[in-house]
Amino acid sequence: MPPPPIFVGAVNPLNCRMAGEIADGFHCHGFHTAKTLKANVIDNIQAGLDAAGRKRSDFTITAPVMAVMGGNRAELDAMRERVRGMIAFYGATSHYKKMFEAHAWDDTFERLLEKSRTGKWDRMPEEISDEMMSEFAVEGLYEEIPELLQKKYGDMLDEVLIYFGEPEKGDPEVWRRLVRAFNEHYR
Repeated sequence: MPPPPIFVGAVNPLNCRMAGEIADGFHCHGFHTAKTLKANVIDNIQAGLDAAGRKRSDFTITAPVMAVMGGNRAELDAMRERVRGMIAFYGATSHYKKMFEAHAWDDTFERLLEKSRTGKWDRMPEEISDEMMSEFAVEGLYEEIPELLQKKYGDMLDEVLIYFGEPEKGDPEVWRRLVRAFNEHYR
């Protein structure tokens, strides 16, 4: 029996490079934009692969991705606000300041941080603009999600985990629709 594959999870550029040099795969953090994921993680993994003389095709990159999904406009509207709140929550963490700076959203980060420090958690989502939502998440009907993910991430990711504001409370039909959409997209 072969040894199990070794995956690394990190956000530090040096650790990402190390993963490319010696690991079998990488688990990305779910709070990212495609721009920051490429610059901070993917490019460093590739540098590690190159340094070790390894091919990208022999390495697996997995990432949770934020998705605003629904079966109709009302469901999308409700999910959008839950995801907006998640983005605000993560965005108030000092570790993610550079992510906001990469998009010239420095002021938003400072406002989120201040609101978190003064206990204004319920006011934080209002700081997340629709532009920010489109960078941090994909949004669409269940059937549109696979194409939206492909368009946003291209060939950066080998596997995705759908990460959203609130689980669909186990409704099997929701998951069937999503699985069918992925099966149709990747035929």
